[in-house]
Amino acid sequence: MLLQTLNLSDLKLANRLVMPPMATESTADGKVTQKLIDYYVARSGKIGLIICEHAYVSPRGKASPGQLRLDEAADMQGLRALTTAVHEQGVTKIIQQINHAGPQTKVVENPFVVDTMTAADIAAVKNEFVAAALRVKTAGFDGVEIHCAHGYLLNQFYSPRKNHREDEYGGDVAGRLRLTCEILTEVRRAVGADYLVAVRFGAVDYRENGSLLTEVAPAAKLLVQAGADLIDISGGLTGFMRRDCVTPGWFKAEAQAAKIGGGVPVLLTGGITSRETAEDLLAAGVCDLIGVGRPLLQNPGVIDALLGNDSAE
Repeated sequence: MLLQTLNLSDLKLANRLVMPPMATESTADGKVTQKLIDYYVARSGKIGLIICEHAYVSPRGKASPGQLRLDEAADMQGLRALTTAVHEQGVTKIIQQINHAGPQTKVVENPFVVDTMTAADIAAVKNEFVAAALRVKTAGFDGVEIHCAHGYLLNQFYSPRKNHREDEYGGDVAGRLRLTCEILTEVRRAVGADYLVAVRFGAVDYRENGSLLTEVAPAAKLLVQAGADLIDISGGLTGFMRRDCVTPGWFKAEAQAAKIGGGVPVLLTGGITSRETAEDLLAAGVCDLIGVGRPLLQNPGVIDALLGNDSAE
């Protein structure tokens, strides 16, 4: 099944293998470098989809020193060079993840905190995501992914451990997910009905008083109703790893719940390193796409091992 095609919105993926977003810190003050282009080109040409590492939507949402930027000062010429270079390899589609770090930042002195954000703050963040999504489309990416995982701002809104608001942006699943859904709706309106819009969803916190597995299905339904074509499952406050789980496909229970609730394709990443494991997860209906992260970060040759040398035929 890994070699089967898959339609996502108006995209047809050549296979089910995905390179998930992983920060490389390879920019120059947020601008695209030749090193960054070479990195993605080396992993293009056979893999079905690349999700480009997270880019910040505003300076106040910057996570780390070398993070890619998609705010008003985005390097549009460099981003176009990146997408062109990947597309020239053939087969591979590339989408861009956009993010607001919130309190999960290493560089911002006065970051937004969920409980103290004003209505004006929330409106500004929504506008920044929409503007960034439009830049993504202009730069030639095949889609955009909204980052709501790993303890960043939107994920902290979703987590009851971090979100204690008493207005419409707090409380139950719908309230805690409201900001992400409003962003999805506005992004969808801005980029059009046929442009791929994905969401990376930190489904469960695995922390006391955090988000729960039982909430994943209703959350996925809300995300899809808001405009998501693809749900990219990962961890919440626990991050992209689960140290309590050693079985490949760390978040497979969450992926299954998201498939049931959302009814759209689901991407699963986490500890998957072999074609056999990937095929088993796909055949079992756990997910529709397989993400392989760290092995690909270290060695692009992993693609051949997973897909076979004839995968680009």
